[in-house]
Amino acid sequence: MKILSELAIITFLTISMPYNISADIKDILKAHFEAVGGLERLSEIRTVKRSGDAQVTHFGGQPMHMPGTIEAVTTVGKKSYTKRHFEWYSETTVWNGTEGWKSTLYDGTTALSAMELEIAKQRTYITPFQRSYEQHGSSAFQQGGDETFQGKECFVIQIIGIEGVENTFYYIDKTSNLLIGIKAPNTDPTFNSDTVIVHYTDYAKYGGLMFLNSYEVSIGDSELRANYTFTNTEIDVTLDETIFKKP
Repeated sequence: MKILSELAIITFLTISMPYNISADIKDILKAHFEAVGGLERLSEIRTVKRSGDAQVTHFGGQPMHMPGTIEAVTTVGKKSYTKRHFEWYSETTVWNGTEGWKSTLYDGTTALSAMELEIAKQRTYITPFQRSYEQHGSSAFQQGGDETFQGKECFVIQIIGIEGVENTFYYIDKTSNLLIGIKAPNTDPTFNSDTVIVHYTDYAKYGGLMFLNSYEVSIGDSELRANYTFTNTEIDVTLDETIFKKP
């Protein structure tokens, strides 16, 4: 049984450039990478280790108080590990550079879906756009019509040519140029809604780079709502490589 598999959707980035309603996809991406800290600085980081608190506030349309924890570990450009743990649910998602899998309390260890695999690969970078940009430049992206997200006017972009994220939309605030949201298809039959929404609410600088600190994941009208806050961030530390080994 999959309960919180959609919570795997997570990302780290921020942007800071002047308001520019006429910006095209190249302008948006250039400003994004500069605001995060620059592609040169992004390429210097080797490992990132983060941990923090999680809280499910709604489930099945009802309020809920379910505290938990989150851990995210990355060998930049190579491997990612994410673990969400609650009293009644635990999920670990891993991409080790050659293979991706997910281990849950109920289903054991299973292969990742196309969308989950791409998300796990994106997590190997500090910004989810860096992988595709380094491989294909701005041609790996397309710009949609501008939209309002959480009351803010946003540029909307997509990553193209990659299975699993064809219908995933990234929202970049025109004023701050922070990535403030993602809308993606819901593939978990536990929930009726067709869409997963991720709302990014807080960023902070570590090691000269901007990192996402807090975000909320929601599905439907309170079918699921969960908040995550990273409280500890370590840059370029030695990692326990055993976490990337398949059970």
